[in-house]
Amino acid sequence: VFNPTTDNDESPSPLAYAVATGRESGMPRVWVLEFNDEDQASGSSEEADNFGTSPPSLAVSRMTRLEFDETAYDVGIGGNRDPNLPYVVISYD
Repeated sequence: VFNPTTDNDESPSPLAYAVATGRESGMPRVWVLEFNDEDQASGSSEEADNFGTSPPSLAVSRMTRLEFDETAYDVGIGGNRDPNLPYVVISYD
């Protein structure tokens, strides 16, 4: 999950997005999941006891599937070694 910061002196911005892969109708797919800007903290009292505070809850505000012109292709997430970058490498054949 990408967590951008606007300035080193400021606290991190809320979680912004994540990229997910999977299959739909037999075809490989990539989705971009965008999260709400608000703190969606929730959890049972048992969870709160285990973590000291309620663990954060991620609420997806929008899910976008990447689309391609070809009817047959292979797609996936490439070698993204730095999780702090504001982009992702996609492998597409």
